[in-house]
Amino acid sequence: MSERFPVKISAGGKTYRGTSFNVSLGGLACSSPVPLPISTPVKIDLILPAAGSPASDIPVICRAKVVRTEPPGRSGPTDYLLAFNFGKMSNKDRQELDAFISRKLSPSSRKNEAIMTGVADLSANGIFCKSDTYIPTFREVEINVIIPDQASSRSRSKGIRCSGVVVKCEKEKAGERYEVALYFTDINISDRTRIRKYLKNKSMVKV
Repeated sequence: MSERFPVKISAGGKTYRGTSFNVSLGGLACSSPVPLPISTPVKIDLILPAAGSPASDIPVICRAKVVRTEPPGRSGPTDYLLAFNFGKMSNKDRQELDAFISRKLSPSSRKNEAIMTGVADLSANGIFCKSDTYIPTFREVEINVIIPDQASSRSRSKGIRCSGVVVKCEKEKAGERYEVALYFTDINISDRTRIRKYLKNKSMVKV
């Protein structure tokens, strides 16, 4: 969901101020005066605007991890664009964030999106594929990855079902489809191990 509100990012004993661009229950994209390396753990303070005076704004605090960093340009002439995957958050703060998103979203924007793709780049942490439709950043999605069973002489395919969050969705340079990057948020340890073993020999899979 696209929404602007103040954000404070705390990492390495320092705090940086930015402005949100997209937010969901799974993560956040925002501006930052400095870049942060992928996988950097941070604490994020969200100041959710409420109806009435600024004094009624709602603070939400959570732990998160950097999943994407882009140079200045998209978020302003000097600010970087950072994307985070939310981790630990109190039940109260999660409920506040959920209520805020529900108030802002229209019924049509809450519908589920179906990803139709053929070939994808896979890693143990996520997947890069193509979609026929635009999917908002930080939309939570269900993912079904089909990889061959290398232990079988008949090369049977087995599915890995997991949850993820959209960290990037952009129109491809040539064509009408969208290039989508998904970050795994809920995947079994055994399935992640299967992916790592598969990637020793293969780098392209069908999904």
